[in-house]
Amino acid sequence: MKTVCVDDVWFIIQITGEHDIPEGYVFVCPPQDFCSGTECHANLYQWVACPAYWSLDPSGADRLSTEDATNLGFPTIHIETILSGGSWDRSIYHGLRRFHEGKRFNPESQEVARQLGYPLYEVLRDRMLFPAREVDWTGQCEQDDPSLCRLLGHYL
Repeated sequence: MKTVCVDDVWFIIQITGEHDIPEGYVFVCPPQDFCSGTECHANLYQWVACPAYWSLDPSGADRLSTEDATNLGFPTIHIETILSGGSWDRSIYHGLRRFHEGKRFNPESQEVARQLGYPLYEVLRDRMLFPAREVDWTGQCEQDDPSLCRLLGHYL
């Protein structure tokens, strides 16, 4: 397992392929629905159960199932999460740990962050791990490997 300091998170929703889209409507949930909890915080976001869907109804009240949308000729809705961040070799973390211990800080505590005036973060340990892949940044998923997209849960 690798420790990564996350800088940015993107939630991407896109319509796949170039299709003649049948008469209908696509509905996308508002950004505030991605907030996890009662208030939006900079580090508490998650995918919602239904981030986007097709409907024949202009109000969106009657959602089409994925199967019905496909049978009617609507293109697939592709979702993707991109996290970017940085990490260092384990030896760097080991060296920092030894340095903090030498300064009489407990490396298992938040003492160093408090001393330096950094914000304190809480690690959510009850979250399920998700499939991911490490890539050099080239932009959004190219969808050139549908089996990988299915593995990563990119299709609604």
